[in-house]
Amino acid sequence: MHIFLKFLVIAALLACERAPTAADVVVAEVPAAPVDAPALAPTPVPVVPVAPVDAVDDGPLGVDTCDRYVDNYRRCIAEALPADERPIHTRVLDGQRLAWARARADQALAAGLADACEAATTAARVSVPRCKHWSSPPE
Repeated sequence: MHIFLKFLVIAALLACERAPTAADVVVAEVPAAPVDAPALAPTPVPVVPVAPVDAVDDGPLGVDTCDRYVDNYRRCIAEALPADERPIHTRVLDGQRLAWARARADQALAAGLADACEAATTAARVSVPRCKHWSSPPE
């Protein structure tokens, strides 16, 4: 159960870092207006800009498990993934690293960072199986 909670937290962090897609939009069915009702003018829908992701600091996080994960994922992206998949994985890694850097600044969250990064490593072994970088530190 504890690992499931960590995975859920990581998934939530990742979801917060991505822009909404067409699949995220839910269209509600609007009932037809009665025949004798006046036509209503369409209501403009405000466009909410997506906030840009903060610049990612490339320095170490100071948590061995997290630093090893970041280094291994970077190696994986560079060495094992096709060029067309690299940008999305880079954005995922940048989002994770940013979330962990923010968590490190919060004393209550910093205590769980090593466990969160270990859970991310476990999840990465499953979600990116072509990478064999997860078990060993960079040379």
